Amino acid sequence: MKVSFQVVKAKRTIRGNCIVCGKKMTRSKTFEHTVNPFNKNLDGTVKTYLEVLKDVNNKADQWDPILYHNKCK
Repeated sequence: MKVSFQVVKAKRTIRGNCIVCGKKMTRSKTFEHTVNPFNKNLDGTVKTYLEVLKDVNNKADQWDPILYHNKCK
């Protein structure tokens, strides 16, 4: 038996300059959680779609990558 849950996604893209060479670059990342019976609030109730979306957006907004090219390491 396969069980699937609704996936909630948020994508963020950051543009800037490489801290090593100074060339322009872009980094993107997708954050996701699912609406499922194991994803609960502090009071024990199951989180709704909007509550999970808020959590995903908070996590995505906190993402702060260091901008450098792999070849510039």
